[in-house]
Amino acid sequence: MTVGAILVSVVSGVAGIITVRAERAIEAGPTRTRQLYTSVRGKAPLVREIVDPLTVGVHPAPALPGSGGTDRCPPFVSRERSKELEEALLSSRFVLVVGESTAGKTRAAYEAMRTMLPDHTFIRPRHRSTLAAALDASHEYRKCVVWLNDLELYLGPDGLTADMISPLLADGRRHIVVLATMRSHERARYTLALEPDLGDGQGGLLRTAGEVLGLALEIRLDRIWSQDERARASAHVADRRIAAALRHAQRFGVAQYLAAGPQLFAAWQDAKGSWPEGRPRGAALVAAAVDIRRSGHHRPVPIAFLRDLHEVYLAEVRSAGVRLESWEEAVRWATTPLHSTSSLLIPVADDGYVAFDYLPDAADAAAGVPDIPLPVWDKVISHVSPEDAIEVGWGAFLRGRPMHGEAALHKALAAGYYRAAIELSYTLGDTYRKKDVTSWLESALASAEEHDIPAEDVIKLRTRLVWWTGMRYEGVGDPHRARELGETVVADSARLLGDDHPRTLWSRLTLARQVGATGDAERALAMACQVHDHAHRLPNADQLLIRAARFEIAVWVERSGRSRLWETAATRTPSHRRSPRQPRASTESSMS
Repeated sequence: MTVGAILVSVVSGVAGIITVRAERAIEAGPTRTRQLYTSVRGKAPLVREIVDPLTVGVHPAPALPGSGGTDRCPPFVSRERSKELEEALLSSRFVLVVGESTAGKTRAAYEAMRTMLPDHTFIRPRHRSTLAAALDASHEYRKCVVWLNDLELYLGPDGLTADMISPLLADGRRHIVVLATMRSHERARYTLALEPDLGDGQGGLLRTAGEVLGLALEIRLDRIWSQDERARASAHVADRRIAAALRHAQRFGVAQYLAAGPQLFAAWQDAKGSWPEGRPRGAALVAAAVDIRRSGHHRPVPIAFLRDLHEVYLAEVRSAGVRLESWEEAVRWATTPLHSTSSLLIPVADDGYVAFDYLPDAADAAAGVPDIPLPVWDKVISHVSPEDAIEVGWGAFLRGRPMHGEAALHKALAAGYYRAAIELSYTLGDTYRKKDVTSWLESALASAEEHDIPAEDVIKLRTRLVWWTGMRYEGVGDPHRARELGETVVADSARLLGDDHPRTLWSRLTLARQVGATGDAERALAMACQVHDHAHRLPNADQLLIRAARFEIAVWVERSGRSRLWETAATRTPSHRRSPRQPRASTESSMS
């Protein structure tokens, strides 16, 4: 019998005789081919052979007159953090450059890489589906750079995890550097994942991606250039593009102006008037593409889907009697580069289109741009693949649309993405539908029937089920049943994963809560202390687990009547300031 079957069969009283199917369903998706960036020789190039910054994701600037349209990249101006970035490429194995869209992140990372690692092999997965192939390929070289521009595209389901990247960072026989960039707008989404005392469920929702980000050395670039940066740029004013950017440097960043981000946003907003002065259909088309990205879906979409979606935005325009241009004219306008730089709508391979990445951030920041219309959520969820539905579910949840988040995660689970069950359990909990959480988790286990999934994942699902089954203080739980389930989970986890495994310790801490909820506060206190001391002794102590254990200690010190110890226990948990009579906020978000 497989490990997964052994684990899941234990919960037959809850969900029937269960084996686990979902992981195989995921692996049955598109074959992971080695679609990596290659040179003209068909091989992975050396860094010094990457001579055109545009090929690695740098936004083009206007071409100089007389260049025949070939000079699309102005001279590089060293940034305030450039020296620090260069040194980081030698001292750190995972470097992440964070900044606003068009702040110059990709160009700064590219130039630092060219300066410090010219003889390293350059490995760049073209899609998230080829990420595993890229990481495998990195082990074939003594020195290499794994280039992950726009890191958010590589996170999420079947994306980058801490377990995937850690072996690269620890490989002492090779010098493998992961160099990534990320828009600060996207980075902010994952900040919640690193907050151990966040109690509304969002921490657990994004923790997998947060664990990846926690491994990186982050270097941030400001959008507005400093006085020293502008002084260095002034040495290149013979290039009229840089000269023009410097004239607007107080309002826009130099790199931002060169990429025409503000101009593109203004062109979109100014196009809503009646044809022929305006481009109302084109503006609706761009709005549809922008809101797709605002929903959390960043992959290109077919033009046919955009044509259907843009009708949502035209309803109000038609009712106002605005004259529309033709569909062909709208597409031509939206895809024409502004000032020979980027276009509002960017065509990519296979008849796909994506909004220029400056626009979603600018739309969120602008007071006059409305939120995503409700019919758009429905259409996006219907269109995206089950894999991508998980990201849209996150996006809906974070934008205060829990019902749409639930719909997206239901779609993912129906296709076998059992990890969506954990995300949805948080969503249900946060929308006060706590009675639905246990049935959802039971269904998630049942949907994995006849499939073998990693033991750690099964333990995680079962531990969540224990937690929600025992929600007595919320008025809906059965802590006695939860205690029975929890004891079985702890025993299975210890046998299959080991006593030192983090999942085993988390399951023990969850059990401690159920033991205390059934009236045995003294034993719950002893169990929480044991977990705390055990976790503390491990070489790579899980600080989040230690904090959660300290919180449980504080809870059960007070509940067991040892009030004099309460202050001492509470001071050991400075990040947890909630009343011990409201324990969910600190502990439940961690029991994942």
